[in-house]
Amino acid sequence: MVSGTFRSLLRRVHLVVALVFGGLFGLSGLTGCALAWMHELDVALNPIAVEGQMAGSVVQGIGWALMEGFDYDHDGRLRNASLLDYRMPTALDVPPIECVIIETPVPGVPYGVRGVGEVPIVPPAAAIANAIARATGVRILQMPMTPERVLRALRG
Repeated sequence: MVSGTFRSLLRRVHLVVALVFGGLFGLSGLTGCALAWMHELDVALNPIAVEGQMAGSVVQGIGWALMEGFDYDHDGRLRNASLLDYRMPTALDVPPIECVIIETPVPGVPYGVRGVGEVPIVPPAAAIANAIARATGVRILQMPMTPERVLRALRG
C-alpha cells in the first residue's frame, strides 16, 4: 500500500530508478542497467496495456538518451539520413524495465482514467545521465550520450 504523502508526491513527480553496474561503455565497474518506473494514474482499465505503454515510452526515452540523434560530417552533411543508418533501440538494447502502476481514482472523470503513453518518455534520459555522472564523475550535457561522448568527457 502506498502512503498518502507518497501518493500526493507521485501526482507531481515520476520516479525513475536507474542502477548501473559493471562494463557499460567498456568502463570498469559498469556492466549494465536496470530501470524501475513508477507511474500514478487514476484507474488502469487494462493493466497489461498500461504496462506496455509505460515500457514502450521508457524505451523511447532510452533511445533519445543513448542512441537516437542526427550525425553530421565535417561539411555539415547528414550521415544517417535513412532508417538504415538511424539507430533506434531494439529489445536487445534495453535493460529489464519494472513497471509499477499506482492507481488513485479521480472523481468527476469518466471511469476515473488518465493518459499514460507519452509521460514516461522524458525522465529516462535524466536518470541515465545521472547514473553515468555518478559512475564516472563526468556530466554528459548532450544527447545522445554515446560511448564516444562519454570517453571524450572523461579525457577532458
